[in-house]
Amino acid sequence: AALAVGTLAAAALQGCRGFRESSASVGDDICWGTKKKVCDILQEEWGICMWNWRYGNIDGNSQKLCIRTDCSGLNPTACDLHEEMCTWASDTGDGRASCVARKKWPVSFPTELCFGKRLAACSQQDGCLFDNVTHLPDGYVNADAGKDGGNVSCIPQNCSGLNRPACDLHPERCMWRADSDSDLACRPVDDEPGALARGGGG
Repeated sequence: AALAVGTLAAAALQGCRGFRESSASVGDDICWGTKKKVCDILQEEWGICMWNWRYGNIDGNSQKLCIRTDCSGLNPTACDLHEEMCTWASDTGDGRASCVARKKWPVSFPTELCFGKRLAACSQQDGCLFDNVTHLPDGYVNADAGKDGGNVSCIPQNCSGLNRPACDLHPERCMWRADSDSDLACRPVDDEPGALARGGGG
């Protein structure tokens, strides 16, 4: 019995080590691996990243502590590591399992292009379109406007830069492709997967 308990304990310890070693984020070139100072700026200025301070330095480094506010790109082990902020969903509406944020905070990076503009300003901005969101659904967080969807209605015409919660607010225009690079996963509904290249337009 003692041997069996010891074996189970050893297996559990090995599992914990494997858990930490295998944490990863796919397609996130903005937040994952970023140092705290930069992560804080990206969080305060644009809301695209967040720092999970609760864990301190994991495995002697901080490369796993800065994640996207929508948790996209995190693999199951990384998603579990940030369980206070993220959760693993077996089906997020697109038939795929992926990591999603517990609180949906719609953001766009960079925000100054379209996001936050009202109808008049949006109409005058090249590359933007106004897709009216009258009211934010339950589960969404928007400290600047409460449940008012007006400041998340102006979006890039090619949907580029919208995080998952923002992308999901515009189902007639945009679609989240979970099989894509997290930084470019929001794309026009009529866009074929792979049509957009990093840094390109739509």
